[in-house]
Formats: sequence, C-alpha cells, structure tokens
Amino acid sequence: MADSGLAAPTMHRCLRVPELLTHIFQMIQAEPGGSATIAVLARTAKCFHDAALDTLWQTQASLVPLVKCLPEDSLTETREDDGMRKLSLSRELAPEDWTRFKVYAERIRAIRLDPYQYSSYFAILKLAGSVYVTFKKCIGNAPLLPNLRSFQWSQVLNNESEDVASLLLMLNPKVSSMDVVLSTLSDDAAREVATALSNFGENPAQLRNIRIISTPSAILEEAVLALGLRQKHLQEFHYKWQKQMTFETVSHLSSMNNLQQVSIRANREISREVLKWGKERGGHFFPSLQLLALTTDSLDICEAWLSTIRHKGLNSITFTVDNPPTANALRDFFTKLNDHPAHDSLRKIRFSSSTPSPRGNGQHVVTEDTLSPLLRLDLSVLKLEPGAHIEITDDFVARMARAWPRLRMLELNAEWRRYAFAPSVTLAGLIPLAQHCPDVGALALAINTDVSAFQAAYEDGHRPTGGHSFRQCHMFGVGPSAITREADQLMIAGFLSDLCPDLVSLQSAWTRAGPPAEGDTTLDQENEEMSEPWKQVEKYAREMARVRRQERMWME
Repeated sequence: MADSGLAAPTMHRCLRVPELLTHIFQMIQAEPGGSATIAVLARTAKCFHDAALDTLWQTQASLVPLVKCLPEDSLTETREDDGMRKLSLSRELAPEDWTRFKVYAERIRAIRLDPYQYSSYFAILKLAGSVYVTFKKCIGNAPLLPNLRSFQWSQVLNNESEDVASLLLMLNPKVSSMDVVLSTLSDDAAREVATALSNFGENPAQLRNIRIISTPSAILEEAVLALGLRQKHLQEFHYKWQKQMTFETVSHLSSMNNLQQVSIRANREISREVLKWGKERGGHFFPSLQLLALTTDSLDICEAWLSTIRHKGLNSITFTVDNPPTANALRDFFTKLNDHPAHDSLRKIRFSSSTPSPRGNGQHVVTEDTLSPLLRLDLSVLKLEPGAHIEITDDFVARMARAWPRLRMLELNAEWRRYAFAPSVTLAGLIPLAQHCPDVGALALAINTDVSAFQAAYEDGHRPTGGHSFRQCHMFGVGPSAITREADQLMIAGFLSDLCPDLVSLQSAWTRAGPPAEGDTTLDQENEEMSEPWKQVEKYAREMARVRRQERMWME
C-alpha cells in the first residue's frame, strides 16, 4: 500500500501541466458560454493565462479580432451603405505597432476567411481589403500567422490585388491543410498565385489536405497538380480538373499510401489503362481511399472504377459524366452499389451529367423505381443532377426519410430547368424529412407549391408543419418550381420559415446554375421570370426566421 501511495504523485508529476490545462479549457469552450468562462479564467491566475489565451485564439473566423490588437489610433471604422461596418488602417504602421499583434498572431492555429458563415458579429464588421495589401507589403516573406496549421479562404473582396494579397498571407510554412475557393483571376494574378503555391509546397512532408475550387485556369491547374504530386503524406487532394490526367499522374496518386480523398479526371482510354494496372496491384491501388471524385465519359466507366476499388472503407463517391445515363443504367448502377464491399460504409453519393438528355426521350426519366435501390443504403448525402427529369411523389420522400435517418443533404435536380409540368412533391410532403431527418442542412428539389394541405392550419394560427422543423437547415433549393399565385407567397414563406427556422438562402434553379451562356439552347430560358417570386418569398422567409430565432432567445 505504501508503494501505491507513492506512485500516484509520481505519475501526476509526469503530466505536462500546459497540455492538461489546454485540454480542460477546450472542454470548457465546447459548453454554452464557454469562451466567456475561459476569458475570466485567463485573468484569474497567472498559471491559467497562456493556456486560456491559446484556447481562445486557436481558431478564428476573421482577422478582425487580431487587427483590433493594433494601436487604436491606427484604425478607423466606417459604415457602408448597406449597414455593414468596415475596419481600415488610418495610417502607416511602425515596427512598434506590431508588438501586441504578434503576441496573439502566434496563438492562431486555424482560420476561416469566408463571408458565408453564420456569425452575427462578423456579418456586420468586415476588414477592408486594403488591410491585406498593407500587411503583405509590411511583412514581406515573413509569415503573418507563424503557427497557422489550417485555413479556409474564399475570394470575396471583388478586388483582384486585395484578394491575392489575402490568400498569400495564408500560405505559411507550417500549414498542413488548405481549403481555397477562387473565382475569376486574370492570367497575371493566376501566375502570382501559382508562383506562391510553388514556393509554398517546397517541403514534401508539409501538406496533408489540399482542396481548391476555381474557375478554369490552365495556369493554376498546372501549379495545383504539381503541388499535390510533390507531397508524400497527402490525405486529401481535390481540384476541379479541366485537363485529362495522364496514366503517370493517376498511377502516382494511386500509390500514395495515406491518400483518403482524391479528385480525378480520366477518360475511357486512360481509365482502361489505369484500371488494368490497378487490378494487378490489388489492395495497393488507392489503399486508403475513402472518397473518390471522378470526372469521366460515361457511367459504365464509373462502374469499372468501383469494380477495381473494392475497399470496405469507401464512404463517398462523386461522379460527373459527359453523357447522361438512361434510367435503367442508373438503376443498375445503384443496385450494384448494394453489392459493393463498401455498401455498409457508403454514406455520400453525388452524381451529375454535364450534358442534358435528349428532349422528349423517356428512357432517361428518373423515377422512384430508378432510385429504390438506394433505400437499402444508409445515406447522409444524396445529390443527383442526372441530366433528366426526376419524378417522385410525397410517398417516396417519406420512404427516403425513414430509410436515411442520418441524412444531412438531399438535392435532386436543383439546377434542372426543363420541367414542363408541376412536380408531384408538395410542400407538406417535406414534413417527414424534418420528422425523421432533423439534421438536414441543405435541401433542394422541385416542389409543387400548392398550399391547400396546410392553409387551414396556417390561417388558424397553428404551425403549418405540425411542429416538425430541421435543426439547422440553412439552404433550401426549389429547382424550377413555379409559384402560380402571388397571394400564396407569404404563406409559402411562413411554411418554409417554420420548416427551416435557420434559413439563410433560398435558391431557384436560375440562381444556382446562373444564366445560360450566349447561344446556349440546351436549357430553357423563357421561364427565367419564374425565379422572381422566389426572391420575394426568400425575403419574407428570412425575416420570419429571424423573428422566430429572437423569440427562442427571449424564451431562453
């Protein structure tokens, strides 16, 4: 017993106190009001100070808090026409102005420079783009956030030089995870980013995750591919490739032992060559793959890839094909998924055709029979743009809801604009999804906007959804759905705000896919005005949802 009594203190003395405190503070931060509690603890005792500040600063949703660490007389705040406030620099910065800034900059490990976030504070206070340019000029090649490990960044400033400066500030030597969304860049700006990526990825052991979304750019594509191929321990590699990959590129990626998620563009010829080589390698062909995003010619090539990659751990597939499949081919493909070794772990399915099916060809119409094999899977994400009509009913929506209790995203033909008839799924038919799949965050499908099923309850002051709501559904898509009566707009908005109390965005097929290119006759354009009523519904629904959130806050 004496030995036992002495052993415990010895074991406790071996614990690293800062790490233990950080772990405790992270647990506190996860609780409601946790950040405020940690802030108090940081001022309570000196031993808490560093660990508490590390926890509070390790993840940021903006550079605004850090910029506010600069001297007050170096900053100015203005109000924009839209009510937003903008934080700018009012003078040049001297070396001594950076002292406090650097103390907190060293504590940041992750950051998200992205306006599409649900933070009320940063929704009204933003950083002027000129600040990024000034910072880049001041620090030169030195890292702004020297201990940054991961970042999410989106091009949002609408000023190319400011956007590029903002991105380059994130490319620190310790970053292991990057998530970048780029829109249009000039060739000069693309070259600047490409050069930075070349220097950024010199260490072959640095990066674990690369996810870059951009409009087509041969300059960027070449730099991103070279960046990925240099990394030896890559776990995630995503880019929307425009050029076909070579056999050498795909075979190199397939040999990376740690690669879990990858995007590939390979046509029939390259796929045939790669898959023949892959079958010879057996389990050494993409040995750790969990997510496969493949862009190729047709559905049969996708099937060939899945017949070669037989890992039980495959949980997500994203297939984009040039040629739209027939409904029978799509049903056969979905049926084969149930026979794949990964059928128990497969959670996310995304499929799209970049080309629409021939007009009037009934062989491509996707029906409930086409989709039925998917009900045997346990899906959390289903996103289909098959290039043809999808015809389902309220009853089938209810079947999907019961089959997929862990569903988080359901999008069926959210960008399809060829419907010449009213869809069969009604607004009331969506209620089972909220009832059985409360965690859906994004929902999009063509709907019939008939309000008769809940009109009486709505007019009597009752909740139109019968008390069923999604916990956190931010995006609702209506495809090409039409609102036939202007008088129904307010009632539809009331239903949607009840179904999705956290609604942020209501999108029609026209807002999602954008206007057709000049001369494009593959999509209907004559009914674009159908999206206008939805814009009004969105205004109503977001305002109603805001009031509902306020009511919940007051009740708490």
